[in-house]
Amino acid sequence: MKLLCLLPLAFLAALVACTPTKEEVCSKIDEAVRANMEDIAETYQLSLAIFDIKTVAFDTINENQLDRMRLATNEGYTKVFWNKYQDQKERIEEKLNEVEADQKRGVQPTAAHKMEMEDAAKRMIILYDSLKHYLTIDSTLQARIKTRQDTSKTYLYSRTYNKYRLGGKLTTDTSRYVIDEKYKVVRLMN
Repeated sequence: MKLLCLLPLAFLAALVACTPTKEEVCSKIDEAVRANMEDIAETYQLSLAIFDIKTVAFDTINENQLDRMRLATNEGYTKVFWNKYQDQKERIEEKLNEVEADQKRGVQPTAAHKMEMEDAAKRMIILYDSLKHYLTIDSTLQARIKTRQDTSKTYLYSRTYNKYRLGGKLTTDTSRYVIDEKYKVVRLMN
């Protein structure tokens, strides 16, 4: 009978022993951040020297919170491409007004001027396509958040101190990282 009473206590002790400590989790996050930095340096063929990585805190977030972070990041890209698109549109309108003014004076546009206009139009199309791409991502993320039924999958959201030199630039800051269950950094945008 005493043995039956001890079994639940032994199970509880084993369960608690399997739960990693905060320090162990922070250490695994540090390793994930280091691996991510090394991947970035290798991908872009940049020199990397890591002086310090220290996770100071972390929280858990669910998939909807992760997608909201992605939405915020995506919104930044959308604004950048929208502003570039508007700037390019204004430049083309200015050039068209110049051409129109020249034609009124009897001056025909040169071949170089025509080529410049064609290049500007091509850049505008590329910017429009990029803008459309990020707007599609935005609507996809919003739909996923609205329709997601299961938000039990969690991620770690760390606050990590970094000191490193990447491509000759020394950086010292505290950054936020999203880490998955395999202790890999989740990139907010690809």
